Amino acid sequence: MSSKRQRHRILIVDDDEDVAEPFAAYFAGEGYAVDVAADSGQALAAANRALPSLIILGARLADTDGLDLFNTFRARPRTAHIPVIFVAHRAESDRRNALLRAGADDFMAQPFDIDILGLRVRNAIARTEREGVIEPRTGLPTGRLLQERLRRLADEDGWAKLDIAIRDFDAFSERYDFLTADEVLLFTANLLTEVCQEVGTEDDFIGHRAGQHFVVVTHEGSGPALSARLKARFDAEVKAFYNFMDREQGYILIEDGYGGTKEAPLMTLDVKLQAYTEE
Repeated sequence: MSSKRQRHRILIVDDDEDVAEPFAAYFAGEGYAVDVAADSGQALAAANRALPSLIILGARLADTDGLDLFNTFRARPRTAHIPVIFVAHRAESDRRNALLRAGADDFMAQPFDIDILGLRVRNAIARTEREGVIEPRTGLPTGRLLQERLRRLADEDGWAKLDIAIRDFDAFSERYDFLTADEVLLFTANLLTEVCQEVGTEDDFIGHRAGQHFVVVTHEGSGPALSARLKARFDAEVKAFYNFMDREQGYILIEDGYGGTKEAPLMTLDVKLQAYTEE
């Protein structure tokens, strides 16, 4: 299985264990990270805690209709872009057109071949990457989705934007291999999600501009706490990506372009906070 697939997370939302458990086992075996939720509250909490690449959603749940939960996912900035595949019992197959009209990415009625579901999941995730709206290394919105959110921000008050960059990332990439550098980007994306869950709000938007540059849009009051928490956690936890000697000496050695070497600092996080204040 590819390392790229291992970066993707599937959220399975279904209150029927006979459905959820086989799905979870299958996708875990295919190399995906998997979260399972039995109701809407668990599903929303799971999506905020660890952003999924795709959601498999039961058409009906014990505590709500699947369409209502789908609309909640679409209404929240952090989850609005995530592809959703509905699964339903054969008796509910007449809902297919209504769910697809609402904006669902796909619909499958049981019983079906789970390998076909796996193929549709892979295709849906690949489509978001081809369209350039999801950064494939982190799964975060980029391109058009990011620009649309920032344009809307210009007309709103009471928000704050955090422009985030990983300092000395290029030096790290030179010292270590590009796969390890990609892991730092994924770590950063996951850290942004975790910190927004800890000290932000459910309406926070997290985007990946390009390379080592990220954006968080949050309520104005959350901006300073988010900034401080992000910097503190990143600067402490990113050291795990360095070998023991580099961590101990506090720098790395890279080529200086003249046949020798030079010192480069360990990575840290730079956060610039801009508030959009109500007048």
